[in-house]
Amino acid sequence: TKADDTENQLNLIIGDLESRDRTDIERFCSIIEGTVVSDLLFRKRYKWLESLWFVRLQDMLSIPKAQYKPKVRGARHLKAGSDVYPMSARCRGYCVIIDNQLFQPGSLRQIFRKGSRADAYRLTHVFRELHFRVKHLMNKTAEEMVDLLEALRDDNELYSHNALVVIILSHGNEIGVEGTDRIAVPTEAILEMFNNENCPKLVDKPKMFFISANRGGKCGVIISADRGGKCEPSEPAVPDVPRSIPTWSDMFVYFSTVEGYVSPRNPLLGSWFGYELAHCLAQYSATEHLHDLMTIKVAEKLHNRESYVDSQVVKQALETRYYGRIKKLYFNPGHCLDN
Repeated sequence: TKADDTENQLNLIIGDLESRDRTDIERFCSIIEGTVVSDLLFRKRYKWLESLWFVRLQDMLSIPKAQYKPKVRGARHLKAGSDVYPMSARCRGYCVIIDNQLFQPGSLRQIFRKGSRADAYRLTHVFRELHFRVKHLMNKTAEEMVDLLEALRDDNELYSHNALVVIILSHGNEIGVEGTDRIAVPTEAILEMFNNENCPKLVDKPKMFFISANRGGKCGVIISADRGGKCEPSEPAVPDVPRSIPTWSDMFVYFSTVEGYVSPRNPLLGSWFGYELAHCLAQYSATEHLHDLMTIKVAEKLHNRESYVDSQVVKQALETRYYGRIKKLYFNPGHCLDN
């Protein structure tokens, strides 16, 4: 029908805009913002309110309004030592962001993952300021995700890098993270690609994985201390640390939520995890090493957040894993030495 043709054409136009770099998108948004078009787009009274092209355009226009460029503080001194990873190359390494926004229909999940763009822009900015070469890759199927991660593993540039960062923004389940075709790539398969056996180029170098995705359908609700009998304060869960063996070491893995639970996300500002990760890196990476930054600063920010689902207060808990031996990881923003 003519309406379907128009819908398809509008989606193609938005898709072309999405494929451009951030400068082009910002220029487009600055042209639209302040015009009658912008006012119309944010009023909830049009028949195409739930159209996919409209949702994507709203999401795109919301980005300049979001705080996606937090100022990264420079470190006063370069941190070094036998218990500290070297982190001073002009290019610290790759930061690969897999940003799955547009999914095939076929389940109750949204076709368009609102807020993912805000996370990607914010983290792109922060990791560039931390001296990483950012690769922002959008809308990949499960097979494409595996292919690009294998190509990353085999990249000879890794020999000269200090570290590797992989960020995955997607839907997910208990098994792993989903491609745009709704097929999940097991998390353990992703990590295994970069262990010492499969990626010798990164032996003794930190490998960081930040995964922002649902890991189930449960919500972390507040449990009243008055429920039932005597309730003692619970100790924070400590994940089992895998036995240190030569195949696995120097691997930092951070999940936005614990297994079995959802990962809250704001349709305009992005996920709670992505927002707090970017802002804590910007504020504290000059003084804190990664372990403390994540388990104290980011974890506390997430602990203090709450939302409501069916009149219940929803909370979020960060999950961390460390594989093998690790050292202190200071990003040393502002300090670069010639390789």
